Amino acid sequence: MKKALFLIVPGALLLALVALWRSPGKNDKSGATPEQLSTVASASHARRTPSLEKNESPFAPNLGPRTAFLDGKLMQDVRSAVRTQNGVALDRAFNALVDHIRAHPEQEEEYLAGLRAEPEEYVLRTLARAISESDALWGDRLAQTAIDLVKDSSFQQRQHIMLHLMGQFPEMRDDLFQAVIERSSQDPDSQVKTSAVVVFADWMETYPDRAEQLMGQVERVFHTATEEDVLGFTYQMLAMRKQELSRELHAALNERLKKETELINGGLIAAALSAAPDDIRQDAIAHPQKARAEATDPEMQRELLLQLVALSGEQALPLLREASVGDSLLAQDARDYLALLSGGTSIEPEAFIM
Repeated sequence: MKKALFLIVPGALLLALVALWRSPGKNDKSGATPEQLSTVASASHARRTPSLEKNESPFAPNLGPRTAFLDGKLMQDVRSAVRTQNGVALDRAFNALVDHIRAHPEQEEEYLAGLRAEPEEYVLRTLARAISESDALWGDRLAQTAIDLVKDSSFQQRQHIMLHLMGQFPEMRDDLFQAVIERSSQDPDSQVKTSAVVVFADWMETYPDRAEQLMGQVERVFHTATEEDVLGFTYQMLAMRKQELSRELHAALNERLKKETELINGGLIAAALSAAPDDIRQDAIAHPQKARAEATDPEMQRELLLQLVALSGEQALPLLREASVGDSLLAQDARDYLALLSGGTSIEPEAFIM
């Protein structure tokens, strides 16, 4: 069966962001190396999602002065493991770094200076995650450092790392909330904007009591963003929370579907609209029906069929039977969808992800 392209490809963004943050530690013995993580980034970067590549800014990154801590043995061990792509050594170096930071929270300024001055992305990511493991450092100085650094567009990967660090704070601080809102609307790079929207998604899981407020920010991005990758992730978030959307938002999504030219984004919108009120959903069906009747490109036909199935559910059975004849990829898709529906499986985003 064709992979669920309209969910899996934008999902590479989530994988890249997880990889961007994750480093082997006490609760993570995967031994993932920078080489393995960059493989995830390659697929992600093709759609301008936050990647794990080296800093892509045309300008030299703004870095603070180096400190004795950055050049000490702990960080040298991390740096050596990253450069040699030795997952076991990186795991060991990370654990030693966490132990040191927990034992010496009084050296906070040294650690924060490291966030400002470390030029190597993977080393910086490891340091940031080690800092996040120490409860004693979750405070005003760390928050302000993250806020300052996330505004600095000279080192894009540091911005991604700082945004994720903000999302890991044990409380949804107002100053961090405002900083993330600002990046989601004002940053000059769409990848950083998308990372900011990811923080909203993280917070929705961590603070369900703030979900309505956070969804309000997602809706704001939906109405104001123009970049394809930012909109694509916003559509995905709306699809995953489709049952919670207002009638007004479903109506706005319907209008967006009629104008959307990116097929992957169209699929995400269709997934969100699958839970719309019947009159809106039925109106939405007309767009992919018309487009499919006029389409000659096989891949476009496949994507439009997926949209119709997402919007129509069992109502799509006659169309699927008609399309299932032959050996084309479109026919194979139709037979796969028929098998799902015949087996009593509703066509939900989760079903496609699986």
